[in-house]
Amino acid sequence: MESRKKRNIQRKKRRAAKISIFLSLFVLLAIVGAKITANIYAKAVQPVVSTNCNVISKDEIDKQIEQIKKINSNPKPKLKPEDGTAKDNDTKDDANTNTGTKASTTANTSTNTESKSQDKPKPQATAKTTAAAQNKTQTAESADLGKSIYSAKGEKTVYLTFDDGPSKSVTPQVLDILKKYNIKATFFVVGSFADRNPDVLKRIVKEGHVIGNHTYTHDYKYIYANVNNFMGEIKKSDSTIENIVGKECVSKVIRFPGGSFGKKFDPYKTKLSSEGYKYVDWNALNGDAEGHNISSEKLIQKAKDTTKGKDHVVLLMHDAGTKGTTVKALPKILDYLIAQGYKFKTL
Repeated sequence: MESRKKRNIQRKKRRAAKISIFLSLFVLLAIVGAKITANIYAKAVQPVVSTNCNVISKDEIDKQIEQIKKINSNPKPKLKPEDGTAKDNDTKDDANTNTGTKASTTANTSTNTESKSQDKPKPQATAKTTAAAQNKTQTAESADLGKSIYSAKGEKTVYLTFDDGPSKSVTPQVLDILKKYNIKATFFVVGSFADRNPDVLKRIVKEGHVIGNHTYTHDYKYIYANVNNFMGEIKKSDSTIENIVGKECVSKVIRFPGGSFGKKFDPYKTKLSSEGYKYVDWNALNGDAEGHNISSEKLIQKAKDTTKGKDHVVLLMHDAGTKGTTVKALPKILDYLIAQGYKFKTL
């Protein structure tokens, strides 16, 4: 009897030990499973970080293309080139007060001189070649975002644009002012400067502004040597912007360094259009590219003079490191535009 009791006791102990081991394993598996579930849930509910990139939507682009087609279908008045000068490669973007440059005027004069010097008259263009030329012109013009802006109807609108940044000294001050006024702008960045100042580019995006492409080097001699050089610069700048702030922030809107005034830029415009890009110049400016350290009073007055009588304005300014007086003038320029009833938009 005693030996049977001992065997029963030992059997119960072994059973209890097995149960204890099973329960320990069960608890361990439950803990591991809970951690795995928590990690999966954390990833699933992780918020998406917004880049606040205001890239033009497809619907907006379609509307703009329709407006441009209507404009192109109407007879175009002959325009005389406006006179203007570009003082140096660093400040060529806006030496003229409206649109056009001396370069375009000189090019036209040169063309007229060459045509007069030829003894033999040129053969008349055939209907086929004329149609091809018109088609090229329309293709180049279809990429002009300014056409739809300037011909728009409705409330007074101004698009603030800043070229040649980002810079460490001026761009942050411009952003501070825009933040204070709760106004968004479009920054046409030079890719090489974005490489040098990635944190400033990230701040531009974070605060809801739009980034446009202003080539990678801004080197007139190289980028305007041929179309391939130009497009290579655009693509390189796109790649730089994408690497810093993401592909969703790569806008298809570019600005030609110095502007796109003159027929010589038609091949560039046609190529841009074929690759889905838009370009925009300006119809008003503060004149900060006409020299260094221009007084803020002159910049304010220039902005007033060139926006006067215009309902739809693309205003050119600069945020390069040498444009400290633009920072001083900006609040009063904004105050003036607000007082004139303008609404602020980005490209």
